[in-house]
Amino acid sequence: MKRRLLSLLLLGSSLSWSGLLGEDASQLSGRFPAGKEGGLLFRSSPRIALEVQGEAGKVVRLDFSTRQAFPAAQLWEILDGEAQGADWLEIIPGVAVPEAIARLRDARADQEWVLADATGLRSLAQLFRVGEGHTLRLRAISLLRDPPTAPLEMNLSTAAFPEFVGELEAECLTAGQTRCLLSHREEPGIEVEIRSGGVRFQYRAGKPEEPLLVPAGLAKESEVEQRDWIEALRLLLRHEYNLGVRAFLLTTPGLFNRQPWQWFLESDGCSPGDVEIRSWIATGSLPGEIPLCRRKVGLRNFLMTMTASGLYRLEVR
Repeated sequence: MKRRLLSLLLLGSSLSWSGLLGEDASQLSGRFPAGKEGGLLFRSSPRIALEVQGEAGKVVRLDFSTRQAFPAAQLWEILDGEAQGADWLEIIPGVAVPEAIARLRDARADQEWVLADATGLRSLAQLFRVGEGHTLRLRAISLLRDPPTAPLEMNLSTAAFPEFVGELEAECLTAGQTRCLLSHREEPGIEVEIRSGGVRFQYRAGKPEEPLLVPAGLAKESEVEQRDWIEALRLLLRHEYNLGVRAFLLTTPGLFNRQPWQWFLESDGCSPGDVEIRSWIATGSLPGEIPLCRRKVGLRNFLMTMTASGLYRLEVR
């Protein structure tokens, strides 16, 4: 059963927050030394009240409440501090979520986010309007995976591209033309070409600081050195895939029937395997378009690539 562990007003010299969800409840006294008006964390305008709830000796819920509108900078300082390097991803209405999250969702919330990293989903954040102020509620959830199970579907309508503009923006999609070109409103380097039955994204991020190549003579090195390079390349390709997801898929949340975290989890098993990478070592060069993720999703083919010069592409057809 959940119980209130702590209730205080946050004060101090500067806003600073670090993760608290899931921590041992017995450590709270060390985090919040007694002081004027209950605690010393950060000075805020408006002031922020904090209530901590626990269950089975762990912190499972945090409520940050204000009597005025929650300043965006402070809201994201709290969210980022709790994330500890993971990503808060907004829930897309109308797309299925795991039962563990569905039970905690609240129709009264203005916005809801899920905290996700490479291991799975960890927390739920909800922002509520309460009178003239707000309450930001953070809940711990048991770590879970949420791989997509439904066939990939596309919504090729103007509603799927709210952040994109183009000469044929509205007329093209509604007139059923076979080819439309759009660019991102704030990041013109992100472009999308809509074809009959498919889409193709392109993003030029700029040339990487370090050249992406196979080290000279790697094919003659030991198995240990080759394995070390393969593992380092896998980490790099995973990072580049995540960049492509943010550029292409998080900017078009209504295009596919996927929650944003599912794209990150779906990268498992779709990156180049050992046999393919070892063929690159044997030739001493990377392909012109390096595959970041390729797979067949239902009846659709999904292919994301990048070049050594920093050009990213995603084609779904």
